[in-house]
Amino acid sequence: MREGHLRLAVLADIHGNLPALEATLADADHRGFDRLVVAGDYTGGVWSDGVTDLLRTRDAIMIRGNNEDYLLDFAYGTVQEEWQHRAQWASVRCSCDLTDRSTIDFAAGLPEQRVIDLDGRSPIRLVHGSPQGISDGIYPDRDPDKLDEILLRVEESVLICGHTHRPWVEEHHNTLAFNPGSAGLSCNGDPRSHYALLCWEENRWQVEHCAVPYDTDLVRAAYVDTGLLEKGGGFSRASLLCAETGQPVALGLVLHARAIAEKAGLKNCRILPDDLWEEAVSTFAWDSY
Repeated sequence: MREGHLRLAVLADIHGNLPALEATLADADHRGFDRLVVAGDYTGGVWSDGVTDLLRTRDAIMIRGNNEDYLLDFAYGTVQEEWQHRAQWASVRCSCDLTDRSTIDFAAGLPEQRVIDLDGRSPIRLVHGSPQGISDGIYPDRDPDKLDEILLRVEESVLICGHTHRPWVEEHHNTLAFNPGSAGLSCNGDPRSHYALLCWEENRWQVEHCAVPYDTDLVRAAYVDTGLLEKGGGFSRASLLCAETGQPVALGLVLHARAIAEKAGLKNCRILPDDLWEEAVSTFAWDSY
């Protein structure tokens, strides 16, 4: 890199997809970068250990996402009682069973958000959902006022967030905000692995979004071979289909399940009885993806 310039490879929402991560890092290496930044939800699926080990080897600057919180709750026995046996949470339980304790303990030591200050450049706020909460997604196209209000309270010059699995970039109140998209489970209609390069040039940060193809057949084979596809039920099936199509299949399944719960008189029900969850899985429009 030229003197005074700095390039950060920014990833989010890998969800244990090691082939996607490997392809992404190979592309970033080719383009050139100085530090790796990961905005949470790097665990899940069948490769939580492999993804964590690779990120640690690369000395990544990391935070937890809501997926890491789920993992910790199951591993440390602090999860709600209903989550321990309900079919809706089978995928997370199975993924946790496939994860080593060292990976879990490492996740426990990560912060929920942090400020990155590198060599005197303008500081960066790194969050998973938003500064307001780990699961609080930001959708500038749907709710631009929300982003505007958030950035009024952000003191740093850059806000990096993830969680929605959709890449975007906005600038409000002299603050640059962006989501690199998902490097493993894209939800923007493009099944490639998405990430961003955050570059310090001419005394300011600038963003370049990138997308990288990878072999999704490896992901399907791993889901089958480890038993995650079968044991994890509907949510594992939806996550795999998300990786293969780039469509928000898991979100679609959740919304369909909530509609069934409301029809059954369970308004605002987040954890469905098994019979309703299985009804949702069996009646979901899988063939539309």
